[in-house]
Amino acid sequence: MRYIVFFIVCIALIGQEVAAQIRASDSIRADLRYDKIWSFTDLYTQELQLLDTSLHQFQRFNPAHRGLFEQFSLGGNPGQAHGYRVFEYERPLGFQLGWKQYQRYQIQADSVRYFYTQYPASDLRYMIGPSSEQQASVLFSVPLSRQINVTADYRRVIAPGVFLQQNANIHTFSGSFRYFTPNNRYQLLAYYLANKADNSHSGGYQSEVYFRNEWLNLITDTLATPRTIIEPHLTTAKSTLSQRRFFAQQTYSIGKLYDFPRYVNDTLAPQFSTYRLGYRASYERQRYDYTDTSPTTDFYPTNLFNTTQVKDSLTARVLDNEGFLAIYGRRMRTDSLGFQHTFSLRAGVKHQYIWLDQVAITDTIYNDVDSTFVGENQLRKLQSMLLVLHLENQSQAKMSFWGDAQYALWGFNAADLSLQGRLRWNISNKIGWLAGKAVLQSVTPDYIVMRYVSTYRNWQHDSWQKINAVQLSATFYQPFLQLQLGYANHTFDNYVVWQSDGTPMQLSDVLVNISQVWGSKHFRFGDFHADNLLALQVSSSSQVPLPLLYGRHSLYWEKVLFSRAARVRLGLDVGYNSNYYAPGFMPDMGQFVVQNTEQLRFYPVIDVFLAAKVKRLRLFVNVHHVNQGLFRQKSYFSAYQYPAADRALRFGVSWMFFD
Repeated sequence: MRYIVFFIVCIALIGQEVAAQIRASDSIRADLRYDKIWSFTDLYTQELQLLDTSLHQFQRFNPAHRGLFEQFSLGGNPGQAHGYRVFEYERPLGFQLGWKQYQRYQIQADSVRYFYTQYPASDLRYMIGPSSEQQASVLFSVPLSRQINVTADYRRVIAPGVFLQQNANIHTFSGSFRYFTPNNRYQLLAYYLANKADNSHSGGYQSEVYFRNEWLNLITDTLATPRTIIEPHLTTAKSTLSQRRFFAQQTYSIGKLYDFPRYVNDTLAPQFSTYRLGYRASYERQRYDYTDTSPTTDFYPTNLFNTTQVKDSLTARVLDNEGFLAIYGRRMRTDSLGFQHTFSLRAGVKHQYIWLDQVAITDTIYNDVDSTFVGENQLRKLQSMLLVLHLENQSQAKMSFWGDAQYALWGFNAADLSLQGRLRWNISNKIGWLAGKAVLQSVTPDYIVMRYVSTYRNWQHDSWQKINAVQLSATFYQPFLQLQLGYANHTFDNYVVWQSDGTPMQLSDVLVNISQVWGSKHFRFGDFHADNLLALQVSSSSQVPLPLLYGRHSLYWEKVLFSRAARVRLGLDVGYNSNYYAPGFMPDMGQFVVQNTEQLRFYPVIDVFLAAKVKRLRLFVNVHHVNQGLFRQKSYFSAYQYPAADRALRFGVSWMFFD
């Protein structure tokens, strides 16, 4: 951590000197530089984007609640494991360890940002909540010269929670570097990424007397009940999930270079040739540790080893190498000031080398069970060779397309296949656009599903079949009505679920089909607005339980004040879902598990918020779960045996600087 802080401080000090030089020679006001601050995350097309300065979803304090469909988090606490209410499935080809429960809090490899600007840019954010809850983020980007840009992005979540064993501590950092030669032919993109989640685990709470007796709740308001007297199932359980990744991509342009300006008089216009040769390499280390010094005897399955403590660990190190050739199409802009892309085609070969290190456990009970398995699994090596093909055209085209094909030639996942395609038809400004997506995959399950050994776990599923998935979706948007409609269908063969005891199960004898329809509509009546989202979904399997109905509504009054210098929103958010068997959570495996013991009942959660924007400053005040205690059911659950967040006041601010 001290190295990350030192890196950010160095960038800030350098940025001050660079900013002083810019101000000495540039008369442009800093608040007018926004439309010249660009960044990209796609390493191949490098499609540029502006920073987000809107108030849309700004008041949503929990990162798991943002996006089209919010996810639930255990206890409603920021930083806790999160899962879907509206079904989602995305599986990249290649090695996957299998832990994904903190992804929305962290910076992922495909979301590291590279800035393409001649001005320094920063975004400082801070949020405070109950029980010393804090969230902070610092984004700082500095152009050290016309050819060099360095960016640091640090985020932190500290959420002790109001229940025992609810502490969440998330660190995430990315430092990116972009360099190109004066002749624009050679480009280097590199980053260092570090994610770490240190969390305590309760295993759920013994809260029946407080939350499940509705008649008692009519007499005694559970809002006054001290949460610290509610006993967790686990009292000393903790986990650490960490990831460190080093990445570098080098490209060299062949042939004549062409300008691709972003705006009039763009002095830093990107340049591309028709052909690019590229090489990318990365080294990643992932590690999961789980400890419980006083394990509850009836919570975990049978102890396989004669030990009074749980101390499980698995480390994976992954080395990726990929060589590729990229081809770009172009055409003259309508203003004749340069060119714009028409399509990009990329073909490459990717090799993965994986080292797996499982913690060694001394077995004094079942010598014949684990002696070979642990010894073999303690240090294991895997390899894979993939073919990669990607094709897409300009996203603003009348008919835009995106296609990706990957195939595993050999290795631990030999014959794995992934075909994905998107098509979007921009019909007209009045009618809107229509988009469709198709995904066809046959992939090897995640590693911890196939092989795992720990204090309570021991399986080896070498005979399990590949997961076959067919996913189809379509979306239509009508701009005049501000109406969006969507449909999706997911069909799986050999789908894998986690059972209530924390062991994986492959549904090899049944097809799982999930159908979804959803719609969003914006209403406006003068200064009053209503953003509405409804989703219906049906699952064919009781092993994949889903709520039939999911809803999210934002009702607010919005006004532009002080000669358009400020924008204010005052309103409320309402979220709910219908009854369903919400998943439980198995801490030692870090997985949500299927349970059919108790349904999570319909319960609307209402937030009241005030959000405002003054130039580059945004702030919000949010009262979460303001309706607590108003219904016969005094409280609610986010997952099985995990009471959700109580009423709480939070405040957040974001301040951007472009100098």
